[in-house]
Amino acid sequence: MKMNKKGFIFAETLISTAIMLLLLVSFYVFSINFIDNQSKNKNYENVEEIYKLANVRLFLYRNTDNFNELIKNVKDKSCISLNNIQYSDKSELTEQYNMMITKFDIDQLYLCNFEKDNQFTDNFKDYFDFVRNKFKDKYRIIAHFNTKNRFASIKVWEVSQ
Repeated sequence: MKMNKKGFIFAETLISTAIMLLLLVSFYVFSINFIDNQSKNKNYENVEEIYKLANVRLFLYRNTDNFNELIKNVKDKSCISLNNIQYSDKSELTEQYNMMITKFDIDQLYLCNFEKDNQFTDNFKDYFDFVRNKFKDKYRIIAHFNTKNRFASIKVWEVSQ
């Protein structure tokens, strides 16, 4: 009995090509996801910006008479702005706070409640969703920095009095 060698080679070529195509498509999908994650990691949660936010958080804890009031204000909302906090009886604290925000190159600063839907658009909305999926904290301070369109966030908690 004779074997049809041409048919066998054709079938072997088709199977090999299909396997190679499957491997190439898998590699392409993996590399696209990897590149997307790397670009997010470059602009999101940069260590330098997290340290800046830690200083802002510490300043707020130490100098805001009742930090829990800020948290109560955000419970029914998605986020409240922390850009223009005024210390009415201590103008030097307001000046220090504003100087710190300027020195750290913070464009927007928010205290956010992640149990509520956000009202942001574009890049800030993407970052809000990124933080909501990555961290399971209820409240976080989120900052958008002027330099290179970077974002960072840091956990906040209610202060026991």
